[in-house]
Formats: sequence, C-alpha cells, structure tokens
Amino acid sequence: VVVRESPMYPEGGGQVGDHGLVVTSTGQFRVRDTQRYGETIVLTGEVEQGHIEVSAAAEARVDAVRRSDTARNHTGTHLLHAALRAVLGTHVRQAGSYVGPDRMRFDYTHPEAPTEAEMATVQRMVNVKIRADIRSETFVIGYEEAIERGAIAFFEDRYTDTVRMVEYCDTRGFDPEHMHTSECYSRELCGGTHLHATGEVGMLIVVSDVSIGAGLRRIEAVTGASAERFVEDRAGLVNTLARRFKVPAAEVLGRIGALEESLLAERKRVEEADRRASAGLADDLAGRAEQIGGISVVIARVETESPDALRGISERLRKLGVAFVFLAANAGGRPAFVAAASEDVITRGLRADEVVRAAATLAGGGGGGRPNFAQAGGKDASQIDAAVEVARKAVLERLSG
Repeated sequence: VVVRESPMYPEGGGQVGDHGLVVTSTGQFRVRDTQRYGETIVLTGEVEQGHIEVSAAAEARVDAVRRSDTARNHTGTHLLHAALRAVLGTHVRQAGSYVGPDRMRFDYTHPEAPTEAEMATVQRMVNVKIRADIRSETFVIGYEEAIERGAIAFFEDRYTDTVRMVEYCDTRGFDPEHMHTSECYSRELCGGTHLHATGEVGMLIVVSDVSIGAGLRRIEAVTGASAERFVEDRAGLVNTLARRFKVPAAEVLGRIGALEESLLAERKRVEEADRRASAGLADDLAGRAEQIGGISVVIARVETESPDALRGISERLRKLGVAFVFLAANAGGRPAFVAAASEDVITRGLRADEVVRAAATLAGGGGGGRPNFAQAGGKDASQIDAAVEVARKAVLERLSG
C-alpha cells in the first residue's frame, strides 16, 4: 500500500521499518513493514477487514508502542557510541547496527576486546546520561557546518549537502552526578527516530560484546522494559542458585569455586584410580600374552568405558615387551578398537592400521592411524567379539605364514 503522506518510518540506517494500520471507509490494512523504494514509501502487510480501494481516503496509524521501543534503542546507540569513544578512544567508529523494538546491535571498530572494567565503565556512563534526562535537539543544516560542529558521520554513508544532525548536550539535562560539560555528549548525523530526552531510555544493559572480525566488535544491548526484564531474569537466576547452594547471593561465586575445586580433585582421583586399574589390567594381559610365529601378541576384549583407556593399556603392554597388541571394548554402547605394533612386526607385514580398519568395518565403523598405532570405532556393539576374531585371523595370517 502507498499513501500520499505517510507517518511510517521506512527501514534505513539500521533501524527497522514501522508497523501500524491503514484504515479506510471500506477496510483495514495491517502494516507489517515499511520500506523506501526511490522516493516512494511502501507499506507491506495484509488486509484484515473488508477491502482497500485505490485513491480512497485513508488514515495511517503508527504502532506507537513499537515506535517508542525502537526509538528507545536508537537513542541508546547514540549514547553507547559516545561512551565507547570516551572510554576506549576516539578511534572507535560505528561500523553497522540493528535497531528494533526488542534490542539493539552495535558494531564498532576496536583492535582488541575491552576489559570487563572498561565495559562496566561504558555501561555506567550511558546510564548516567540516561538519568541526566538530556533533551535532544535536531537541526537540518549544511554538511560542512555539521562536521565543523563536531558531528560524527556514520559508517561510509553518503550525505547530501543538507543533513539532519541529532545531539544530546549535557547543558540541556539534569545531572545529579555533576558530570556536565560544555561540549555535547553526543552529536551525530542521523535520520532515524529518537527520543525527546535520554531519560525515556530508562536503562541500557550491555548483554554481550564479541569479535566479528579483525578490528571489529559487536555489542548486543537492551533498553527500557527489555533491560528491566534482563535484570530481573539475572537476579532471579542468582537467587535460585543461592537457594540451591544454601548460601547468601553474595557468596554464590565462592560456593561455585569451591565445588569446582572439589570436582577437580575428584576427577583426578578417578583418573588415578583408572590409571592404576589399567596398569593392573595391562600387567595381567602381558602375563597371558601368546607367542605367534615367535612374536609376543595380546589380542583381547577388555572391560572399560573409555577409548582413551584402551590407548593407555596398549602403551603399557608395548613397554612390557608385547610386540603386537589388539584391544576391543564396549565404550558406552559403542565398539572401540586399538592396535599397536613394533617395527619388527611391521616388517613382517602386520600393520596396526590395517588390523584396526578390518575390525572396525565389521562393527559398522571406521578409523585408522599409522602402521605402529591405530584407533577406530564402530556402531554395532554386538559385533565386538567377531571383530576380535577378525583381528586374530589377520595376525595368524601375517605371523604364521
């Protein structure tokens, strides 16, 4: 739908297009998006009631709540941009954005990840300016004059000779933190929708800051009611953890740290127990090694839940003088195989990788490695015993020939 005069803001400069209604005497059209094509603003959506006639008198109504939430996030990008430049340095430049009713995304140039302290300072500065309730001023002036006044031009945009400049200057606000300056806190060339005063932002919370490329970073943030819900959710999470751990909220981190240390100690104890058990099993297997063609060989199915344990057992068997090792296990419901061979065995045509591959194939899997060591897995645990026999047959063929 196209109306002669539209109050709808079209998508542009990172800000999403408006939603709303177009009402005529014959029907109602729900606007789901607003886009600009050349000099024409096009409203897209669907007819909710009746029908819409060409050239009919129409009333266009913007979704005011959605517009306000979007403007809240848009104003937030201006305040955030200024804070980043104040804290990290004036080399910081906006490199892209998304401004919607639900959240804001702000891409900026910076060579490294800001510290937690720096990001906390940025967020604190923004919220100081929000509480200062600085009134905005908008000017339509010449581009050169705007730049002379210190306005920041956006990321690689092309501007006409006349531009729209939006500024938030401390002298137009109430500042209980006594951070007034004679300079404007934020002055940018921008065509989006903005709030009349920073206090309407309510609150800005930085949700994340991540790298998106060399020298580029991305901030996700929320404002207003979304920021309140974010704080409520995080506070609720902390309170839940405090109840779960039976400690005051301020002691949750300490409690988690103590649990991590306890888990680490227990993990080390279990690993040591497994290592000793594996060593004992390896010693037992070595004592029962077979002699095939004058070569000490161990071919066995063992009980272990870890493929890594198979490797440890095979390494110990090799140190104990076993020239060829093939081990199989049911590791968590899936077949696991490992083989190891000495150089003498390899010269006689018996390779660890070939034996493992044959066994794993029978069990519906695959894998490989080197002639002297190989690992593989499978899918069918019912074929483990048959795979062991395949390995035994391969060894007999190579060493007894």
